[in-house]
Amino acid sequence: VSQSRYLKGIKDPEHDEVKTYEWIEGERIGFRPYATFDATQTEGKDLPTDAPFHRLGTNTRQDLLDRLETVIKKRYKLEYKDLGKMTNGCTDGETITINTRLPTDDRCLTGFHELMHTIAHYTRKKNQEGKIEVTMKNLDRQQKEIDAELGSFLIARLLNLDSKGYRYVAIYKANGKLLRESMDRIYPTIKAIVRMINETKPTAETPPQQPTVTLIHAPLS
Repeated sequence: VSQSRYLKGIKDPEHDEVKTYEWIEGERIGFRPYATFDATQTEGKDLPTDAPFHRLGTNTRQDLLDRLETVIKKRYKLEYKDLGKMTNGCTDGETITINTRLPTDDRCLTGFHELMHTIAHYTRKKNQEGKIEVTMKNLDRQQKEIDAELGSFLIARLLNLDSKGYRYVAIYKANGKLLRESMDRIYPTIKAIVRMINETKPTAETPPQQPTVTLIHAPLS
C-alpha cells in the first residue's frame, strides 16, 4: 500500500468509453513480480506442501472475523470443524469450512481464501426443477490456489491484517505471467469481498471497523 498520484479514466456516459483523464491522489495497493532466484537452484529440503508454515498464530482481529462470518453466512453455509494440524479450511462451493484449531487472525485469512475459491471458482445455476446446481470451473489446481491466496493476501492488506500468503503462493511457483493472469481474473472478486466486509457493521462488542482503503487495478509494466 502506498500514497501515490495516478491518472483515472473518466467515462463518457453517452459512449461508455474513457474520453478524458484526471489526476487522483490517494492510497493504492498492488504487486510487482521480481525475479530473485529459482528454488530449483538451491539445495536442501523440499518446500512444505501444506499451509501451516504461513499461519500467523495471533488473535488481534475478532472484529474483522465477525464481519467476515456475517458476509459468508448471507450467501453460503459456514461451519467450523477440527480439520487436523495441516488443513486450514475447504469449500465445496456451498459450504465454507474453517479449522477450529486456528486462532482468530488465521481464521480470517482462511475465510478470505475459501471465499475467493467459492466465488471465483464455482458457478451456481438453477436447473429445470429450480434447484441450485454448483459446478467447479475448469482451472488447474496451481492457478486456483494462486488466485485464492493472492486474493486473500490483498484483501488482508486492504483491511489492515498481516498476511504471509506470499509463502503459500511460492509453493505453486507463481511467476509474473501467472500473477498477472490471476489478478485480471480475480480483481472483481477482491473488490466485491472488500466492499461487502466494509459495508457490514461491527457488533456492539467489537472495536470500530478499520479505515477503508480503495483498491485500484493498474496495468503492470
